[in-house]
Amino acid sequence: MKVFIIKLIKISVVFYSILWVMQFVIDTGLKRSTDDVLDSWNKIYKGEINAELLFLGTSRTLKHYDTVIFEKTLKMSSYNLGTNGTHFDSQFLTQVPYFEYNERPKIIVQNVDITALFSTDELYLKEQYFPYYNFENYKLLSSFDENITMEYVLPMYKYRGYLEAISSSLKSYFVSEDTSENIKGYIPKDENWNNTFEQRLKDLNGKKFRYSHVNFEERFEIFNLLVKDLMANSDKVFLVWAPEYIGRQILEEEKLMDVKKQYIRAADKDPNLFFLDFTNDTICNSTTFFYDSYHLNKAGAKLFSHQVSDSIQKHLNLDIR
Repeated sequence: MKVFIIKLIKISVVFYSILWVMQFVIDTGLKRSTDDVLDSWNKIYKGEINAELLFLGTSRTLKHYDTVIFEKTLKMSSYNLGTNGTHFDSQFLTQVPYFEYNERPKIIVQNVDITALFSTDELYLKEQYFPYYNFENYKLLSSFDENITMEYVLPMYKYRGYLEAISSSLKSYFVSEDTSENIKGYIPKDENWNNTFEQRLKDLNGKKFRYSHVNFEERFEIFNLLVKDLMANSDKVFLVWAPEYIGRQILEEEKLMDVKKQYIRAADKDPNLFFLDFTNDTICNSTTFFYDSYHLNKAGAKLFSHQVSDSIQKHLNLDIR
């Protein structure tokens, strides 16, 4: 019996070690990947971004801030780190390593709105975090997903059901071609209005958005921690509420003005913190500039980016020549 147990332990150790090696190989492959999901993550951890002007936030950041326009108008290197499916609480997964591995930005543009304050219930595109399951990220990741602890302890467990991620990793060892389509992080959406808003109106059946499930006082505490970190790691921070289609704003009436006031109060506390509100801009009145009620299309993003860059220039009295 003793001999059997010893053999079983040895086999288990060998099997466990093989799984760890497999996971290391796959993690390393994803760290080499240049697809749009992983490209920015890998640049963050390699310290390759070092932007003077940094954009942070959700998918509204990712789709709205054209880095080429900002570089031309403000004469600053820029990078867009907007991330799909995130909120303020999960943004720390992006900004903390960025500040650790990259040079301090002169200006940070943080997109703000109502939904950015929501709590993260699940990790969207979870596989983007797999290569960076390190000790520093554990506490935050595990607060969003109850499976994280097991995925940290059991090698290869995190890749269950993610064959595409494994395939992408292995491909990176044999194909060195840059497959990213982002423009310094910015991913434009060259589409017309898609009518999902009209369907949303039908579903609401005359009602407006309700936010009873959100503890805004608690969520603003997290926002304040986030801004404190942004201020400590940059010279100036602009809180920008990007355009929303006017029809959506009508549905948000319950909280729209209240949330705006809290962002304004936050900006008033520091001379290096600014709040720019574009929800009253004429761009909000036409579906021409949106592909859905919450996201600008490429044409809208171009117009908006010029507006924001002009506002930054005026606020800081920048001499752009």
